[in-house]
Parts: sequence; structure tokens; C-alpha cells
Amino acid sequence: MEAQQQSKVKLNREDCPTTKVTVYSGSAEITRGLTTRVKPGVTKITLNGISSQFQQESVRISGASSGVTVLEVTSRTKARKEKKIQVDPERTKQMEELRAQLIQLTDEAKRIEEERDWMVDWSKQLLKPDKNSATGEQVVAEYMRFYRTATSELDARKRQNAQDQRYVQNKLNSPAPLHVSQLNEKKTSNPPSAIHTQFIFTLATDEKEESEISVLFTYMVNRATWSPSYDIRLVDETIKLSYFGVIQNNTEEDWEDALISLSSSKPTTGIHPPQLKTKNIMKKEDMPKPIIALSGCAPPLPRPTISAMVHRTAPAMQMYSALPAPVAMSITPPPSTSVNSSISSSFQISRSYSLPSDGLDHKVLIHSCITKSRLSYEIVPRMQEKAYLKASINNNTNMPLLAGPSSMFIEGSFIAKERMKLVNVDEDFVVFLGPDPSIRVTYKHLGFNSDSKGIFKKKNQLEVKTKIFVENTKKLPVEVSVYEQLPKSSDAKVIVTLSKPETGKECRITEANNIKWEQSVKRGETVTLETNYTVQWPLEMEIDQESLI
Repeated sequence: MEAQQQSKVKLNREDCPTTKVTVYSGSAEITRGLTTRVKPGVTKITLNGISSQFQQESVRISGASSGVTVLEVTSRTKARKEKKIQVDPERTKQMEELRAQLIQLTDEAKRIEEERDWMVDWSKQLLKPDKNSATGEQVVAEYMRFYRTATSELDARKRQNAQDQRYVQNKLNSPAPLHVSQLNEKKTSNPPSAIHTQFIFTLATDEKEESEISVLFTYMVNRATWSPSYDIRLVDETIKLSYFGVIQNNTEEDWEDALISLSSSKPTTGIHPPQLKTKNIMKKEDMPKPIIALSGCAPPLPRPTISAMVHRTAPAMQMYSALPAPVAMSITPPPSTSVNSSISSSFQISRSYSLPSDGLDHKVLIHSCITKSRLSYEIVPRMQEKAYLKASINNNTNMPLLAGPSSMFIEGSFIAKERMKLVNVDEDFVVFLGPDPSIRVTYKHLGFNSDSKGIFKKKNQLEVKTKIFVENTKKLPVEVSVYEQLPKSSDAKVIVTLSKPETGKECRITEANNIKWEQSVKRGETVTLETNYTVQWPLEMEIDQESLI
């Protein structure tokens, strides 16, 4: 029985257009389409020009036309053959003539310098005084005319020689016309690597005659990445949020007219949780003896005590309380789809893009929505006499907002850059849009009174008063949250008493022991917020009074 004859087909990467690219952090998954005519039976297809950044063993057939059986898929790395540049004999002859001409011009320049030197020496000898002859004025004048004429001719020849040398040198330095193959290589975004990868697909068809087949194949390459970026624009009380993906392609492969997908998944260091071993209690005599340090060596570190091991610091207090419930947003039809899991998210861009392998940032739109947010102001007058505009938003899109930089705009003007934290689906988040000069804030410290109280004057007392003025010059009422510090005692002998304000619906003490007012300020209204507190402590106790004011 005769062995089945195997036909061969050779293709280049450019013959297989990119259909889809999924970009990860540090890599990309590329899907290309291969269409070719094959003979009946088994066909070996060799595909050249795959990037040197190819991840080994990642190539696979992801789709094939009916009647095609995939027998084997392999890859191998090869050194790229250097293309021989075709030598133009006419160009070679021209270069030789130019070099000979340059040598002649250089020799002529030397002769001009020698002639000028001889002229100078001869004039010096001629003008030396001679006792036997008398030099008249007419003779000197004739000599000076001759000298000027001769040196002028030498200078003109020298300038012309230098100009001719520059012209010939520029002709020699001008690049030769490129061959067609060289022109094609120059058009690529990155220079070709010294190595490249070949894919070998062994396929079999059921057809009895030569036919056309189509195959989709997928592989991974390194040196591609993406990161999220945002534009947040405030117009009146409406916020437009634009969600972008900034892609960098440095894979040595251009992606032409491909569907782009962005994934937040990253490689992990392990997929299994660590194993917790049994901890045995040991008696002192069972414990290993410490090694005695040699001379010049540091002694062993002391074993940690139980109190040090169980000690934990208290959680940091937050200055601001929970945000009020924001107004729901109305969303425009999204230009992309999102697939979320408990581990990662994937964003499918709705239109195709062409991204060259140039290592530059390419921004593609992931999603855009218009939201009616709740606007308010945060004021910390002790630190800054400014009112900071705050937008409270709810992410009721179908995709998370990954952590990334955001650009803030108000009425079309750029304000600042901020970094957005991760916001999950249906989670509230806050965006600060900088100070608003239309809300005027004034902070006044009214001083303090220090006194001693009691029959035997066993206590010191300090009274502190402040006033805060908030003026609304806008045409609409605004909601403000104002914060002021209230000293917190860590000693039972130090007593802090707050006289003003009275805590209630509009004023409360936060977990950080700060006074917080929540007020609505009408159009053109000025609100006055007062604080008055006293601090008492024993006479024998020394207190840093700066910490009380």
C-alpha cells in the first residue's frame, strides 16, 4: 500500500489577517484567520514571521472549516535570514568617481595654502630695508596693488574649493535608493527581530479535489498591556463619564482592523492555598539551644514575647462619614460589553481598531454614560478656607470601574488629574472636582481664656472660641458639610466640655472626634457656625496648650 502523499504550503504572517486580540497585563492573545487552497489528503502548512515574543506551546487551532481535520500543531523558533542587498553597479561607479574627485580637491586645497604661505614669506623678504637701494613710494604702492590682487585670487580659489568639497561630500553621504524589499521593511513599526517563530499545521481534508479551506488559530505573545483611564466632565448638575482603555502594543506584530478585548485577569503565583502545619507547645528543655555567636558576629535576635505577638494597633479613624445616597444615573447604550467574574473582568470593544507595534499609548473607548449625580461641598476651614465640590455617583452600569487615572473637567475646562479607586457594580463612589470660588469661606479664631478654678485652685481651665462663615453666591441653594476639630482627651483627668454647637440633626461628632455640620445654604445666604469648648486639667499636669487650640 502506497503512503499518502503530503502536500506543502508556505505562508507569511501578513497572509493571515488579525481577527481578534485580547489584551492582558503584559501579554496578548491573538487570533488570525488562514485561508488557502490545498490538495486532497494531508497538507503541511508552514507559517513564517510570527513574533519572537511568542509564548511557547500557546498556539492552537480555534476553528476550522467543514471537512478539515487537524492532525498536528507545532511551533519552532528560527534565526531570521539576512536579506542580501542588491548592489547597483551604476551607483558603485558613481561613488568611485566622487571619491577620486574629493581627493583632487583636497590636494588643490593644500597647494592653495602653500602658495599663500610663499606669498607672505616673499613679501616679508621684499620689504626688508636694503642699505644699497632706496625704496620709493611708487615702488611700494605698485607692490601693494600686486599683493592685494594675488591674495584675493587665492582667497577666491580657497572658498570655491571648500564649496566643491562640501558638495562632493554630501553626494557621498546621501543614502542610496532603497530596493523594493527594503522599502517594505522600512514601513514596519519596529525593526525585525533576529529570530522569528514558525507555526506548522498538519491538516487533512475529506475533499477529492483541490479545495479552499479556512482555519482560525490563536496564540499568546508578550510585551502588550493596557490600563484604564477616565474623563469626568461636569456640565450643570450632569456628569458625563467616559471609560477608556490605554493599550500599548510592543509585540513586533501590527494588529490590523481587529476586534479588541481587554481583560483584567493576571497570572497568579499559585492556585492552591497554603498548608497550615501543626504548632506544638515545647518545654524549655526541648527547645533548641541558641548558637553562640563567633567573635565579631552580631548576637541572635531575641524571641518575640507573647504580648508583642498579640498586639494590634487600633484601626485608623475616618474623617468623613458615610455618603448620602446618590441619585440614580441614566445610561446611554454602551458601546462595549463586559463579562465579569469573581476573579476578573473582560471588556469587548464594539468596533475594530488598527494598533501598530510601536510601544505608544493608544486610547480606545470602553464605555460612556451620562449621570445625574448629587452635588455637595466639603469644607475644612481650619486647614483651607475653600469649599470643595463633591459629586456622589452610583455605578449602576454592568461593568466595574477599575482603578486608574482620571481627568476632571468643569464646563469644558480641565481642572485636575485624580486617581480613581476600584468601584464595583452598583457601588457608590465620590468624585471631588476641586474648590468652587462661588462658595466663600471665612475662619476666625476668637482667642482663648486661661484660668484656674476651685477653692484651692487645683485645676487649670482653657476656653476656646471659633467662628466659621459660609456664604453662597450661587443662584441655587447648596448642601455643605463643614468640619472642625474638637480636642480628644486620652486621660481621664483631662476633661473636654463642648458648649457650642449643640449636637443634633444638623451637627454631630464623628468617629475621629471632629464636629461635622450638614446644612443647606440658600441663594445669597451666609451661615455662621460657632464652636465653644473648655478643657480642664490638674495643676500638677503639664499640657501642651497648642494641642488644645
